[in-house]
Amino acid sequence: MIYNQDNKINIISTNSKTYIKEILINKLDSINTYSDFIKIADNIDVKNILHKIIIEEKEHYGLFLKTLQEIDKEQEEINYEVNSSLHLIQKGTYKDYSIGKENRNLLLVNLRNAIKGELEILILYEALLDNIDNKKIASIIETVSKDEKRHVEELTRALITLDEDSYGQIK
Repeated sequence: MIYNQDNKINIISTNSKTYIKEILINKLDSINTYSDFIKIADNIDVKNILHKIIIEEKEHYGLFLKTLQEIDKEQEEINYEVNSSLHLIQKGTYKDYSIGKENRNLLLVNLRNAIKGELEILILYEALLDNIDNKKIASIIETVSKDEKRHVEELTRALITLDEDSYGQIK
């Protein structure tokens, strides 16, 4: 790893690329998870919350993939190569979720796991912020962190709306 005078990792280090790849993995996992939740939710307000979060997670994925392409020249070259040779005719309107009704308890368990995932990615962001010295990436992470914090609150609101049990001070 390459460190600057403040003992922070230079953003082009392998470790920083790895952090961003871990973030990308989390984003894809989140999109799939929230799509699955929509399938088993029967409350339209909860479905709308989850759909909004999916849209933001897709935006986050795009931000971080673009960042990876900027700091990893090989990734950037492969992106150019794929875009130059692969010509898709039409962007589809397919969505990974559908209206359906299944086990209510499964949705509650998955909502709690999703909140856990959002908190885990926040920890990863904080670790990356503590170890980089690139203002552009730091700015992206700070912006996306605010969305993730909002996701924690929105998912918690969905959870307490659907769960018959009390969550103490959370109303």
